This record gives sequence, C-alpha cells and structure tokens, in this order.
Amino acid sequence: MFMISVVFETHSLSEDNEAGRASGWSHSRLSAQGRELAATLGERRSDDGLDVVFCSDLERAAETARIAFAGTGVAVLLDWRLRECDYGDRNGGPAVRHVQDRRDFLDSPYPGGESWRQAIARVGRFLNDLGSGWDGARVCVIGHVATRWALDHFVDGTPIEDLVGADFVWQEGWEYRLDPRPGPGAPVVGVTVDCVDPGALARFWAYVLGSEVEFVHDDWSAVVDPTGQTPRIVFQRVAEPARAKAAAHLDVRVGQADVASELDRLTGLGAVVVGEVVLAETSPTPWTRFVLADPEGNQFCLQ
Repeated sequence: MFMISVVFETHSLSEDNEAGRASGWSHSRLSAQGRELAATLGERRSDDGLDVVFCSDLERAAETARIAFAGTGVAVLLDWRLRECDYGDRNGGPAVRHVQDRRDFLDSPYPGGESWRQAIARVGRFLNDLGSGWDGARVCVIGHVATRWALDHFVDGTPIEDLVGADFVWQEGWEYRLDPRPGPGAPVVGVTVDCVDPGALARFWAYVLGSEVEFVHDDWSAVVDPTGQTPRIVFQRVAEPARAKAAAHLDVRVGQADVASELDRLTGLGAVVVGEVVLAETSPTPWTRFVLADPEGNQFCLQ
C-alpha cells in the first residue's frame, strides 16, 4: 500500500464569517470576497495533481469546491461527516462566544448538538473509509475547524485537548500523509436506517442496545456503542416511512433465559410484537425468537 497525500483547505469566507456568526451546522453562503478567494484556491491547486476532492456538504464548503474546481474534471464528492461541530441551539450564534467557552464543550455536547470530541470522531470515520479506496492518491479535503482537528489528531497524533485550546491561524492549505492500512479495530462498520424522525428513533435504539446517542440533528442522528462491540447506527430523514419489509434487519441477542424480561422492556419502550417463532429442531430445549417492530415499523429480532 502507498500513503495517501491529503491537503486540507478551509471553506472560503462566508456571509456568517463577515457578520461574526459561528455557523456550525447551519448553512451560510460565501460572501463576495469569499467567492473571489475560492477562485484563487482553484488557481492555487490547478497543477497540484489532485485525484479527487472531498468536501463537507454544508453550503459554504460546497460552494467553495464548486467555484474552485469548476471545469477542471476533478470529481467533487460531498460527505456530511466532514461538517463542522454541531453547535445545536447555538448554530449561527455569536462567534466570539464560541472562542470564549469552546473548551467547556470538549466532552459535553452543546445543547441540542454534539461535543468537539464527538465531531472529531465523526470526521475520523471518514478518514478510515478514505484509506480503503484511495491508496496512493492525492486528495483535497475542504471543511471546517473540526475537519482539520481530526486530521491533526488522527494523522499527526495531536491531543484533542491541545487543539481545543489553540488559536486558529489561516494558511494556504495543510499537508498530511495518511497511512491507508487499517489501524486497531478497523474497519469501522456501520448501519444506516431511513426514517421520518431521526432523533426519536436514535433515542429508542440507544435504550434498546444500551448505546449512547452520538448526535441528533433535524436530518440525521446516530447511536454508538462506547465499547465498540456493536455497529454504529445512523438514522437519516426521508419524506415517507418505508412501506415494505426491509431486506435486512437487526438481531438483538440476550439469551433464552432473559428473552421474556427483555420483551417486556422493549415493548415498554414502544416496540410492537409482530410474530413469535419457536425452534426446537436445532436445540435440546425450545428456542424462541420474537419478531418486533420499532416505533417506525422497522422489524428486528429478539432471541
């Protein structure tokens, strides 16, 4: 395997930047000066040998990439995991306030949002996936503070505690060398579920699995197992609930001795029993599997 060459560029100057607002997960367009700077970024990277551009899907980053790489033939791929930290109720609030108390949210999530550690871990999952498909490539990543801190932390080994306390100083790109070989515990495996209410479903499944809600947003939410023993589950909003039974489902295994009590717990959380199967052929004692549905009708098994 060959090292992946990564150049990180921040999104260009946005209207929120000029107004002194910290956008977080809210969308902000580039200002007139920002559009000029995005074009300059494209000129600066025109002969850089880039194979692909990965970009946050927030508008200020996506617009930067569209302007910078228009007509170049270089693919621009949007990835929500490259987003800024979700400030929750403080998305779009005064930027000076974020500088003053940023360290307070290193591990504690912003109300309605996520912590800096959670945001950096999210970008880290993108970096894990990058290693599996771009061996030896020259990659440009366009994002935000959380995006760069993830590169500093996972690639260069800088402690997150040091990053949160550092002042931001802009420059013309940051260079990194990413080892595509999977590290301990890799690859990261996750499951994505379509749903109507991502937040409610994330909270339900966190209770079911004994996991933690990683973040909740209008269109996305996720739960993670702090022990790393079960996959991360992402819930994404769709316009309408699924009408047909899904081709894949989750199995919840607690052991036959605990099935009855767990069934009571899950139905108390809002699960509905769809069916019951008793299998005796492969076991000296009857083996019962319950088919349940979560609050949005997604079926899963309990056994």
